[in-house]
Amino acid sequence: MRRDRAICEPRQGRRGCVVADPSVQHPYTPGVAMSPPSKIRTWYVATVVGLAVVGGCGASRRMSLNAVDTQLRAKGSMLERAPGRGPLRLGDYEVSQITVEPTQVDPQGALASEDVRRPMLQHHLAMTLRAPDDQTWDVQCISQRRQSTSADYAAVAGVNRDDIAVECRVLGAGAQWTFRTEAELGTNFQGRLSGPADASLDVEVLLYVQRWGWLRRHLPDPVAQVRQGDKAVAAMLLGRPEQAWIAPSLTVDLATPSLAAMLALHHLPLGLDG
Repeated sequence: MRRDRAICEPRQGRRGCVVADPSVQHPYTPGVAMSPPSKIRTWYVATVVGLAVVGGCGASRRMSLNAVDTQLRAKGSMLERAPGRGPLRLGDYEVSQITVEPTQVDPQGALASEDVRRPMLQHHLAMTLRAPDDQTWDVQCISQRRQSTSADYAAVAGVNRDDIAVECRVLGAGAQWTFRTEAELGTNFQGRLSGPADASLDVEVLLYVQRWGWLRRHLPDPVAQVRQGDKAVAAMLLGRPEQAWIAPSLTVDLATPSLAAMLALHHLPLGLDG
């Protein structure tokens, strides 16, 4: 019986050659199916990489979760985005008809009237928010974003120092609420949600957290928290998938405008994510 001749394959950078058996298929030869051991190794590597990516995403989001008030997370009602297409559903709340459009800059706006030479963007947001009691709330917002005076330095340093201003009107259940904030994105900032009968709530937006008293870290998902006095009564992760918390003590007529303000901060192109 004739024996197949061995094939001499040159070795890179070395003299001589490697005798290869032509009956053995190399696992990575183009056009040739991988052998079972090669498939197992490939599956193992892909699985490890996938788990590392998922674990990294979970670890990053955990930093934002830890920035939410501990008592609110423990005792509040958690609202998670329902899967599927269609309107955005957070628990018993439904958000629909969301539109965000660029508009001409208002020269009398909060930022435009201060410095007309710096580049600026203005957007209009509109959305409808249906509360658990089936009341429908209309939300209309105007945002302005002005380039930082130190834009070149901020870009090199990886820090967003743009100026922003937001004004929203929330109408529903026979009441009108107004949300206003004006800030520089180089630090955490606050806004005020004002309603009927001098009712008011403070809204804080956390972009950074302090570690060990000196190390400042940018949150992967900014956190918006609504405070009634010194107590956190609502919070939301301003990222995807959306996640929010409502304190048991917060009535629906206060929870709905609070959620509207946080959703506006989430959907407006303010650059909160850095």
